[in-house]
Amino acid sequence: MLVLNPFDEIDRPKVAYTVLEILEPAEFKRLFETAEEDVPELIPFLAMAGIAGVRRSELVREYAEDQVLKWEDVDWQKHLITVRHEVAKQTSRKMGNRRFIPMEAALLHWLGPYRKKEGLLVPLVDSAVRRRMKKLCLHSKVNPPKNALRHSYASYWLARSSKEGLGELSKRMGNSETVCKRHYLETLTREEGAAWFKIRRSNQGRH
Repeated sequence: MLVLNPFDEIDRPKVAYTVLEILEPAEFKRLFETAEEDVPELIPFLAMAGIAGVRRSELVREYAEDQVLKWEDVDWQKHLITVRHEVAKQTSRKMGNRRFIPMEAALLHWLGPYRKKEGLLVPLVDSAVRRRMKKLCLHSKVNPPKNALRHSYASYWLARSSKEGLGELSKRMGNSETVCKRHYLETLTREEGAAWFKIRRSNQGRH
């Protein structure tokens, strides 16, 4: 038996703070409009990540057996997305990792024309999504940094709401309030926040 814990003398490694990059509303709209022209199969991915804050790993399979969101998880009557426990990022929460995300009007607008009764929301493996995203970025001339869609959703949502919305945002994101406060309190105005969620296609019909 050891009297002293050797790990007590080891300092926890410090993680450098980085400012998360986000998109401008005009850039997000350009991604949507270009995707509808060139790679419409990416619309559900763009919409769920950018207007619901869903993680890439919760949408896109790296391996065939990975659990990701399905159309059956979208409740069009209640306007609610259920991120099942087996889909959500695994944490040590005693209450489990399942969460519910209210659907914004913008999400209904962009996702509606692609709606299906069942099946995977993004029926593409990660490598296929990457290839299509590369094409989308090239054609739209918008190159979002890693996780920029999810980070943009959180930052603009908080701007449109207020600091009191941290608790609600943490529920939607599946993060702690501490993480949300650390990363998503951007210097954005309420008007800029509202602009993100007002993005609509110029032509009301799906291409």
